[in-house]
Amino acid sequence: MIQNPSSKWNDKKDKMNFSFKAEGFNIIGDIQLGDNQLVFEGKLPFLAKPFGGIVESTIKKKLEEILV
Repeated sequence: MIQNPSSKWNDKKDKMNFSFKAEGFNIIGDIQLGDNQLVFEGKLPFLAKPFGGIVESTIKKKLEEILV
């Protein structure tokens, strides 16, 4: 469950910073838009590192559903 989602685009509208809370962890990162690509970078708290693979695969799956 995601709580307190927040996002902000830069002036050129090619980079968005985001943050949210999930399972008690604060997640922050950004999404950079480029020519035919999207670069997603997020930072997990140390205690959430063991779940990094699950988080990454879930986000990738959702982004593919949205963008394809």
